[in-house]
Amino acid sequence: MGLCHRDYCEGLRDSLDLVPIGAWYGNGRKAGWFSPFLLAAYDPETETYASVCRCMSGFTDAFYAEVCCLLHGRVRLLSAS
Repeated sequence: MGLCHRDYCEGLRDSLDLVPIGAWYGNGRKAGWFSPFLLAAYDPETETYASVCRCMSGFTDAFYAEVCCLLHGRVRLLSAS
């Protein structure tokens, strides 16, 4: 889902392939959609995913609507507490 290009990160020498491992329900204009997303990188040595960052901008409204339809019924909701 995510790709962090070296052009955006000073000192980064390669691109990062990131996958979503979590999301929050958005507020305001993004209410009813998942935003931001928690992104992770896979560590083949430990065979685990390590969270890297939250990503909450740069997407179109159409993308948010599509993701909500795609994930509907496939997410596990956790309480804030």
